[in-house]
Amino acid sequence: MKIISDTFSGLEIAQQTPDSDSDLQALQQHIQTPPQKVDQHMYEIDLEETSDSEPPVTFKKFYREFKLGVPNVHSRATPLFEVASVRIDNNQFQEFSSVEIYGTIVLIDNHGNEFYIFDCKRRDDAKAHILDPRTPTSVILENFQPRGVPSKLCLLFQLKRRLPGAAAEEDIVIFDDYKHIDCTREVLYDKPQVYVFDSDKGRSIITVTCTIFQCALTAEVGIVVEKTGRGVPESGVAEITGRIVAVTRGLSDDLHARTILAVSCEQFKFGNYTPLSTLAVPAYSSVEFQGQLSVNGQDLSCDLTFEPCNESDIFHEKQICRRPYRIRVIVFWKHGATSLPEGDSAFSLRGKVKCYDCRGCLSIFDSDTGGVFTSTSSYNSDIVKLVPDLGRGFVGSHLGIVTELMDNQGREISFGSAKYDFHTIEVWRDKRICSVIRGQNGFAAVHYTIFSDAVLVKLSFEAMYNFKSGGASGCKVHGSINTWYSNFNYYTHYAKKYYRCTLFEKQECDALNLADGEKIPLSKSVIAVPVYGLLVVEAIVYAQNGKHSEKLKFKKTFSPAENQRVIAESRLGKSFGLFMDVEWVRDIPLI
Repeated sequence: MKIISDTFSGLEIAQQTPDSDSDLQALQQHIQTPPQKVDQHMYEIDLEETSDSEPPVTFKKFYREFKLGVPNVHSRATPLFEVASVRIDNNQFQEFSSVEIYGTIVLIDNHGNEFYIFDCKRRDDAKAHILDPRTPTSVILENFQPRGVPSKLCLLFQLKRRLPGAAAEEDIVIFDDYKHIDCTREVLYDKPQVYVFDSDKGRSIITVTCTIFQCALTAEVGIVVEKTGRGVPESGVAEITGRIVAVTRGLSDDLHARTILAVSCEQFKFGNYTPLSTLAVPAYSSVEFQGQLSVNGQDLSCDLTFEPCNESDIFHEKQICRRPYRIRVIVFWKHGATSLPEGDSAFSLRGKVKCYDCRGCLSIFDSDTGGVFTSTSSYNSDIVKLVPDLGRGFVGSHLGIVTELMDNQGREISFGSAKYDFHTIEVWRDKRICSVIRGQNGFAAVHYTIFSDAVLVKLSFEAMYNFKSGGASGCKVHGSINTWYSNFNYYTHYAKKYYRCTLFEKQECDALNLADGEKIPLSKSVIAVPVYGLLVVEAIVYAQNGKHSEKLKFKKTFSPAENQRVIAESRLGKSFGLFMDVEWVRDIPLI
């Protein structure tokens, strides 16, 4: 069985200016004794140390060329949606110092699935929230579970304020409304978005802060309080006061802070694991926990940093120590899903991106030979997207992707690798993968698929036209030609942008002048197709010659099981047509 990697859906380079009971049980089995110090990269399998079959091209040979620091190991990531906080307008409760809130906040996806990100239906479970008179709004809810990004979602709010000593029917409806978010359209990633609700169905103004992370993991954070010396009360519990804040960095180097612990004289049982929060962490950023705590009157402070990690079956730990107490901060890194769920000046990119398999090394990008790549996006000039036309797929049980990228000022954008061998490739077959390879000042997000069995297809398109006024000047052509696989969905804007293969895309202002019979230049011409799926080709192309213009739109599905090696397809309009040539490459040599 051949293992063929898709010839990369896209390589995105950016410049940096859900939990289960079984996981919790597994953690509680380990926390009774401090684990050995964990090296976050120790579980990565080094291809050079495999004894049975060694790839002909090793990472050492790549790194001899590198002049940067220590290479980074990739982190697999997915888009995640996170509600950071819900705030209430203090003007509605000027005579109160606190409010008791209960109710639900439900995330509903486009299939009708419901996920409770706040679930406190019982009136008796309502908790008091202190109102801050120094600010116009106060946080009443925070620390929600991140969720995968569906194509469309609805946030349904049903919140009430409990009136102590009153009957349930006298409780005040704070907010009863909903908010639609459409992720099939372009959205702003990695930056907190603030929505203000002022509904007739409630008596309050609600402010909701949420973020859609483009490439993120989840970090499940918890603590264990322990005794380390004598003179500790024998009560078996510790009274803790203080707070812990989790800080991550965004694309523009802006800080994203979330409070995961804020207590006043709350009791924690010694030796017990207490989960604090599950938060989304961009795969290109570390997470820093800043804490100021007091344990039974003993002050402890922390500034602990954790790096994203691929291993989801182990936990990482750092400690806050001051005798006679110790607080163990424990982080479980988890993938949002095992497959994809449903103003500054532009910068220039220099360096190399290489890939190797059992047949050797292939350059994806090299500024020495292919020129410098400059960002042209007006939406986000800090992001460059490369779609390499490699001319072949990658075959065999070894796969490696190596990046060495800098900006025009010589700052490190991405330096490291993503690598697989026979032992690590099995679980990631036939899944869409995003590997984030970090650098000191940015990251590269590589989007690709490793198929368990696939064939290659070569595509080409020719423009044909018969405009009466046509001549040697040719015809101006713009539009798009896209391909995708029938066995994956592409509902979200993210999936369309990074996992659908765009062969041709030109706006009217950038239209190409093509002669009759001339081939349309494609961003990539060779695509891997899984044998168990279908290849869908869709074209929406506009042609203009003088005052005459025409739109041609078609969609065609091809199966690798077809007996024909070469397939010719034509789509003709009144004066313009497309001729498509499809060539299947079924026998792919391993060497």
